[in-house]
Amino acid sequence: MTDQATHQHPPPLCFYYHGKPLHVLLHNGQWWLYSGDVLAVIGRRLGCRIQHLLAADPTRENSPETEDIKECWPAPALLRALRRSSKPLARQVLRDGQAQARPA
Repeated sequence: MTDQATHQHPPPLCFYYHGKPLHVLLHNGQWWLYSGDVLAVIGRRLGCRIQHLLAADPTRENSPETEDIKECWPAPALLRALRRSSKPLARQVLRDGQAQARPA
């Protein structure tokens, strides 16, 4: 009998950004975000740009295999892509994320 608990990921953490959920998963020591959640937060126009920037990112090769087959993006690569974007919404998301990540 195999121990399936060692092969499964823990349930993702869920944070909310302007009332929209952002599921975060820890995989191999790196944080990953569900792409669908990110796209719902940043919208279609910025989302297309971010998808294009992330398509060539080599860290996506190690993406977690989740049971519900959701595409995940590595958090560091997503932050790099947002920094490279000139869109005001990208800057706002970065500022808000940094403010929420600071210890109280």
